[in-house]
Amino acid sequence: MDLTVRIEPLAPAQIELAYPLAQAIAADLTLERWRGYARAMAASREPYRHGIMGAWSSAGYLHGMFGYRVAPDLALGRVLQIDNFVAMGIGSGARAATALIGAARALAAAEDCGAVQALVAPAFAPLFDSHGLVPVLSPSSRGRVLWRSWLLAQERQAAGPPPEER
Repeated sequence: MDLTVRIEPLAPAQIELAYPLAQAIAADLTLERWRGYARAMAASREPYRHGIMGAWSSAGYLHGMFGYRVAPDLALGRVLQIDNFVAMGIGSGARAATALIGAARALAAAEDCGAVQALVAPAFAPLFDSHGLVPVLSPSSRGRVLWRSWLLAQERQAAGPPPEER
């Protein structure tokens, strides 16, 4: 059995396939409301991008996703904000979650973000903690935790200026 997980943006034709995962986050979510959210997230505008990333098995099943947006930050210039993080599947949920976290870090680096901010369910808190994202707020009334990593900014400082600036 191939245990590969590939991460790629959710295409408009895949919006309805992701609806069951979205319902795991918000049980009362209607298909119409999900479609509206997903279409709005897919309509990215520069200079700050946004979208939905999906974690797909080699068999073509969607096992996880998160919404993201690149936002301005006074201290760091830009941050990658992720929300609606979910990963499910017997044996594949943990792989999908780990792959999604790696994709978030890579996306933040590609977008020149100084940090990742993630609003996640408490069940995912240990996984985020193990990847170096540090909690900065207690659980909110919606039962989620806001995590923020300053590691990307620190990693960039340790690496020095980009090659074109040296």
